[in-house]
Amino acid sequence: MRDDSITHECRHLFRSLPPSLEILDVSGRKVSTMYAEIGSECLRRKLRGGGLPNLKQIHLKGVSLLDDVTASFRYYFDEEAEGADLYAPFRLPFFACLPPSVEVLKLESCRLPGCSGPLGLAGKMMRGELASLKTLWLGDNDFAKLYGDDEISANSGSL
Repeated sequence: MRDDSITHECRHLFRSLPPSLEILDVSGRKVSTMYAEIGSECLRRKLRGGGLPNLKQIHLKGVSLLDDVTASFRYYFDEEAEGADLYAPFRLPFFACLPPSVEVLKLESCRLPGCSGPLGLAGKMMRGELASLKTLWLGDNDFAKLYGDDEISANSGSL
C-alpha cells in the first residue's frame, strides 16, 4: 500500500471511531514519519475533542504515532485588519490528548521524542488526569531504559 493511501485511510479511520470504543490497538502500524504525523493529527483531534470518552486501552507497540504531532492555533493581530487571523503550527505531545478513562497504555518499542513525550505523560499523571491508569507498558524504548523496567503498573493513579 502506498503512503498516500495510508494517509487517506488513517484520516477516515480515526475520524470515524465511535464514542463507544473501549480498546484501540494500532500496534505495528509503521509508516513514514510524514504520513504518520497526519494519522497522529487525526487521532489527536479525536482524542482531544472528547470523541473517545470510553477508551480504556490504547495499544501502540512499535507505532510512530507517538511522535509529537503538528497542531495549529488561531490568533489575531488586529481584528480590524483584513486577513487578521492566521494559523501557526506548533508541536503538541500525543500524551496531552489521552482521555482520563484510559486504564491500560501499551507503548513498547515506541520512539518517545526528546523530553516532550515522557514529560507530557508524567505531567498528566501528576495532575491526576489519568487517574484510571492501572497498567503502563514501556518496554524497549528510551523511557523504560531510564528506569530499567519493562512494565510499570499504576494503581489508584499513582506509580
